[in-house]
Amino acid sequence: MGFAFSSFFIILPTIQQAQARPYFATTTQATAKAKQLGYKKINECSNGQPVYQATKSAVVRGLSYITPDVDSHNGGAWKLVLMKKT
Repeated sequence: MGFAFSSFFIILPTIQQAQARPYFATTTQATAKAKQLGYKKINECSNGQPVYQATKSAVVRGLSYITPDVDSHNGGAWKLVLMKKT
């Protein structure tokens, strides 16, 4: 059983975060920030980027899976990942 991923939603940062280069240079940096936000890294990828799953301590409710926004073309640091069984 596999999973198909669809990243479509960008979580917009605050103005201060947008001015401070919102993307992460390494997976280690993204993982550290995701952990601070209450997410844990899982063994899945979306567009070559790691996927993080929300824990009970997640700061933002309703965003079960996120992945780093590598191109940050809209100023966001994260994208929502929708998972569906294939």
